[in-house]
Formats: sequence, C-alpha cells, structure tokens
Amino acid sequence: MNIGRSLLKGSVVSTIALVAQVVLAFVVTPLLVHSLGVQTYGIWLLLTSLIGQYALFDFGISSAVARFVSAASARNDEAEIHAVVNTALALFAIIGTACLLLTLGLAFFADRLASAPDEVAVVRTCVLIVGSLVAVGFPVRVFQGILKAYLRYDLIAFAGLAKLILTNLLIWILLRAGYGIVCLAVITALAGVIEYFLTIRFAYRAFPALRLGFGSYRSATRGMLLDYSWRSFILGVTQQIRFKLDLVVIASVLREKSLITHYSIGARFMDQFVELVGNLVGGQLMPVFSRYEGRGEYDLVRDRFLSATRVSAIVSVFFGASLAFYGGAFIERWMGPGFGDSTTILLILAGPFTLALSQTPGVGLLYGLSKHHLLAWICAGAAVVNLTLSVVFAKIYGMNGVALGTAVELTLNFLFVFPVVVCRVAKVPLRTFFADALFGTLAKCLLPLGLYFFAVRQLLEPGYLRLILLVVGQAVVFAPAVFYGVLRKDERELLRGAFRRRSPSAL
Repeated sequence: MNIGRSLLKGSVVSTIALVAQVVLAFVVTPLLVHSLGVQTYGIWLLLTSLIGQYALFDFGISSAVARFVSAASARNDEAEIHAVVNTALALFAIIGTACLLLTLGLAFFADRLASAPDEVAVVRTCVLIVGSLVAVGFPVRVFQGILKAYLRYDLIAFAGLAKLILTNLLIWILLRAGYGIVCLAVITALAGVIEYFLTIRFAYRAFPALRLGFGSYRSATRGMLLDYSWRSFILGVTQQIRFKLDLVVIASVLREKSLITHYSIGARFMDQFVELVGNLVGGQLMPVFSRYEGRGEYDLVRDRFLSATRVSAIVSVFFGASLAFYGGAFIERWMGPGFGDSTTILLILAGPFTLALSQTPGVGLLYGLSKHHLLAWICAGAAVVNLTLSVVFAKIYGMNGVALGTAVELTLNFLFVFPVVVCRVAKVPLRTFFADALFGTLAKCLLPLGLYFFAVRQLLEPGYLRLILLVVGQAVVFAPAVFYGVLRKDERELLRGAFRRRSPSAL
C-alpha cells in the first residue's frame, strides 16, 4: 500500500467535498435565514445542536473500530476483523435504540425549544425526524470505521458529497417554493439515508470479504473495544462542551434566539476551518502512526510528527490569516447589512483556532499510539475552563464573551499544556517542537502573508469576484515561498513522492 498516495487521495477528495460544502452553505444560508426568518432559523440551529449531542453516545467505539480493524488488516487477520465489526454492530444497535427513546423524550419537551405555542407541534415533528435519523445512523459508524482503517477517506467523502448535493438541491427548490422548517427536516433525513446506504456499499468495496452475523460477536472483543473507547468518549464529551454548547450558552444566558443566528454566522467559519485542516493534514494520521508503532519505527514516528506539524502550521496560518483579513468583507457581501457582530466573532476566534489547528498532528499521534487518555484529561480540564469563561464573559460582554471564553481557553491550552504532553509522548524536545516545527513555521509563513495583505489592503472590498482574485493571488505568492523557504528538502521529496503514481510509499 502506498500510504502517502492513499492519504493524498483521501485529502484531495475530502477537500473537494469540503469546498463544495462551504460554497453551498454560503449560497443556501441566506435563503434559509430569509425564508425561515431569523427567529425560526435560530430554533433550527438550536434543535440540531441539541440532537448533535447524540454524537456523545458513540462512546468512542467508532474510533476503536478503525484502530483495531487497521491493526488486524495489517496482519491479514479476517477473523479478528469480523469479530471487531460484528461486536461493534451489536453495541451500536443498543445505542441506536436508546437514542430513539431519547428522541421521544426530547419531543415531549418540545415546548421548551419553541418560541410560541403555535410552534410546538412543528418543533416536535422536526425533533422526531432528525433525532430518528441520527439514532438509526449509529450502526453505520462501524462501516465508516472500516473505510478509515483501509485509508479510504475518499469513499467517505464521496458519500458525504452525495448527501451534500442532494440536501442543498432540495433546499434550494423547496424552500424557495415556500415550504418551511418541517420540510427542511425531511430533506435532512432523506439525504442522510442516502449517505448511510453509500457508506455501507463502499465498506463492502474496501473489504469484500466482510460478513455480518452475531456468530462473530466476542465478549473479549467487546472488552477490548470498550477499554479503548472510554477515553474517546471522554474526549467526545469534552469536545462537545468546548465547541458545541456556545449556542446553548447564548440561548440560556442571553435569552435571545436571534443572537444564535448572528453568532453562528461567525462561528461557522471556524467549523469549516477545523474540517479543512483535518482533511488536509490531521484527520488521516491516526492509522499511520499506529502502523509505525506496530513495526517499531519510533524514529519515523518522531520525524513524521514534526513534519506533519510543519505542514499543519502552514495550512492553518494560510487559512486562519485569510479568514481574519477577508472575513469581514465576505460576510458583508454574503449576508448583507446588520451582521457586523458576526465579523467580530470571527476575528476573536481566528487566531486561537490557528494556533490550535497548527498542532492537529499531535491528536493523531496520541490516538495512534493509544495514548489518547492523556488527551482526554487535557480536554476535560479545557472544557471546564471554556464553559466557565464563556458563561462569565457572556454576562459581561454579551455574545462576544462566549467567543472570548473559547479563545482564551484555546490559547492557554495550546501554549502551555497540549504541546508539553505531546512532545513527552513523542520524545521530542519541547524547544525543538516550538522553534523548528511550530513557531518557526508560523513566523516564516506570516512574513509573505503580511507583505501581501499590506500590498492589497486598498483593494479589499465586499465583492465575490474581487475576493476570489485576491485569494488566488495570495496562493500564487504563498505556495512557492513556503515550498522552498519553509519545507525541508526531505519534506519536499515526500510531497513530490505522494504525487507519483508508481513511487514507493511516501510515508
């Protein structure tokens, strides 16, 4: 297997899907806001945010599936693969059933989500539709784990892209025709079912010998999965608290649902930022580090960790600085007047997220070496700090305070805590990590970006074509400066090797 080429293929397709998602979201979001109204759209965001908390009930099992299927496939142990897959399916069947019951309970309290009595029935219907979709999707996570284990991130992206296109096409047609929030829920469910179907089909394509049946269920395998997954569960809980409860904080502390829409406009850029860096750099590294560890190649673990951090810093600073520079003009052109406070949210978050995402490979390292319990405790402390600061600052600074709480926590964590732990696990001197991989790279990248932004500052206006041309010009200046001025010679060769069809494994 050419690991480098597999990762590159997955990154390219995932990035294409993400770009399509971003473009379509920017096209459709104004339609949603203006068709549903700011208040109703805020209710939809709050509803989907609450149901999104169901992700916690994964309990980290899907990451365990990817981890152990990857290890078993390296040994060509089909019996072990079937034991992992079928044991995980049984666990997810139980979890999905529990989530269906939880959805019924959430629907019963729909009056708490609605702004007026006449909205209760509509909100209840949406809860039942979207909640049932998420519950049914839990067993599908096993098939996603198979695809990740075989590094078929491209197929995962294809399934997501099909869902994305269908969702936005139907939204564009039906909401313009006057349909409302219930129709939006039905569209979401229909597109989700299509994604589930494609994911299962693709899993059989990646592993044609796959056989399902309770005969492969193993109690020992269940224990192995849960021993790995409980740490991932803690991580999932803490990540939800850190990044998915902002809208709930606004709704409960500030008690103004229209602010949810304004906050989400600015914060959405950070969601796409996280996904983009994950697709390009960090999201596919876990099984790679697991393979190195399995072969005892610890020198490669350290070297690739530093190289991946440099690449992650390059990608992160390019997009993070771009968000800060172009974000205000884009939001003004995209949403129209009245959303200047959304730009403030973006500016508060852009720098801290750039610092955090530059260190994305460290997350893959901890997962790949089964040291993610350390990450769990880091994120648990960060979640407490994040939520506390967001609530306190919200009472002082309003909506901006919620973003400020997240920004302060990220800065403190990724300056003083996370790097120390990761470098200790990787056996990399902290000074080498900061000077060579992280801050050295960020400084070298900020120089050409800063010069470019200074040169074109007078040309910055809220127009799509002008913004696109400015970003293209930025990329033309930035790419060669980084390729020859930041990357090491061996890293340039690795990058070239990943593009060569018949090259030996670049990783």
